[in-house]
Amino acid sequence: MLHSTLPFVALALPLLLPGAPAGSAQEAPPPGMVLIEGGNTKVGTEFKDLTKMLEDNPQLVANAGGFLAEVPQHTVKVDDCYVMVTEVTNEQYRAYVEATKSRPPFLWGKDAIDVARNEFLQADAERRRKAKEEGRDPGERQVFDEAEWWTRNWKDAEWEMPKDLATKPVVYVDYQDARGYAEWAGLRLMTEEEYERACRGNTERLYPWGDEFKAGAQAATNEIAGVSDVYVVGSFAEGADPEGVMDLAGNVWEWTSSKYEAYPGWRHKKFSIGKGDRKKEIDTPPAWSPDRRVVRGGSMQNSRFYARCTTRGGFDRFQQASALGFRCAATAKQGFDFAVAKENAIPNHIRPQSDDGPVEYDPNQVIALDRWMTSETNCKVPGYAVIQSYDYILFTPTKELPITGMADITKGSRNDEVFHLGFLATSRDIVEPALPAGTYLVALRGAGAAGKGKAAEQPAGQEGEEPGQEGGDAGAKDDSGLHLRDLVPLDEHVENFIFFDMTGAPVAAVPLSGSEYVNPMASSLAIVERELVIPAEKKGDDPTIVKQKWLDLTLFGKGKSRKGVKTTLSLRFADGLLEGDWR
Repeated sequence: MLHSTLPFVALALPLLLPGAPAGSAQEAPPPGMVLIEGGNTKVGTEFKDLTKMLEDNPQLVANAGGFLAEVPQHTVKVDDCYVMVTEVTNEQYRAYVEATKSRPPFLWGKDAIDVARNEFLQADAERRRKAKEEGRDPGERQVFDEAEWWTRNWKDAEWEMPKDLATKPVVYVDYQDARGYAEWAGLRLMTEEEYERACRGNTERLYPWGDEFKAGAQAATNEIAGVSDVYVVGSFAEGADPEGVMDLAGNVWEWTSSKYEAYPGWRHKKFSIGKGDRKKEIDTPPAWSPDRRVVRGGSMQNSRFYARCTTRGGFDRFQQASALGFRCAATAKQGFDFAVAKENAIPNHIRPQSDDGPVEYDPNQVIALDRWMTSETNCKVPGYAVIQSYDYILFTPTKELPITGMADITKGSRNDEVFHLGFLATSRDIVEPALPAGTYLVALRGAGAAGKGKAAEQPAGQEGEEPGQEGGDAGAKDDSGLHLRDLVPLDEHVENFIFFDMTGAPVAAVPLSGSEYVNPMASSLAIVERELVIPAEKKGDDPTIVKQKWLDLTLFGKGKSRKGVKTTLSLRFADGLLEGDWR
């Protein structure tokens, strides 16, 4: 039986990663994104096609090992997803930096870096002068590393996003930076399969627009004369995919969440290039590493061959570069991505555990409300948006409750056992129950007084029972000396929702009107209006009626049989919060 007998509220369990859902698209996509319909997608390149590419373009042989990462070509089922219409720009990233106080890209600290460089060079010149005066070898001139200095000193330096960078892709962001922005914005990074789906759809085209490449017309590559910097997003309208996604090829490499590992069925092969006496074998396997992440799309520093839909690169997660950025994606099922992110953030030592093993959560069954706030922009790309904040309220249920009926929950109350229904996550404070924004494990405690051993099981009126008590020694302590009621106000005569915070401590108990053991049903949520009647202070005056909006979460927790527990959790937020553009 799943339990949390105090003081051991929850036990450790390993991190569990859910599989991807097959949900359908929502009517309203996240801002700045378009729907990419899923389907069976050809991923990768045939070995013979790579061989011909290297034969026709000998300058590519030096990267033969990198190209070999594209084989074997195989088919992957990709679910519906949303994808950003552009790479994340500097003005989009600035909103994240300002909100979270995260590290700005070092290009934003130019003035502070210039000052630091001058001081560094002056100090080095002085060092060399003194060495020469003293007859010592001054050694090599020291080199000032701008990016390294910024990484160490940005917290104490002033910065400002240059206006001319506003709608250019943000660069010099590592994998952690990109993932941090995505989660803050209520999104996530693309997988490389989603990238390839956006590029190719149901086809095997080489580029997002087709098989032909017109230099300078469809993508920012080094084939444009004089190119030295990244372009404003959307500069190459001819290079959009059929859904209007821009710059999937060229401009900057894009981080994905995929590990740099071999495709299923990969076998090492040697390229044989040339004929006769000029034939040579190339044996350079990819530098696989699960610590690296796949980057896609090529950049303005590379040729068209790196801008193909199938090109894979493997970059270290802490790598920053002048032509390395990212774009975001979102799962079509509302709330799924944040459910996964919040589950992964639950500390292992407070995760509940049952007699059958660790509790598993099911993000495919998440119920959620969310919304974004955006700001004005001068960017003209259709669908582009600057996210300023993301609000969410979501509940993710456990996959299964270890019960076969309501009697199991009632019996559990004798030992202060609780049955974990799932976790609640919200970006906004809850007024009733009074809980700050955060993530909470939510459990169900049955009606009944907690007792100790046989004393708790004595029928009413037997020896050891105090007058007025029901069901035995309700005041008995367990071996820890504490009951749940000692840690949080609790009416043991009724069923209660118990909230546990991220330290594992119970922080609130909410009575519920009753639970049922019912046939399978979908969990749901609804905003409802209730009237609160406040009695008049003076005799003869009318009572005051206050209208309040509540969020009702109708929850279904599957039991060991086909049926499960149906409950309703009601939450009240600040007045006006539940109004507006919630999905």
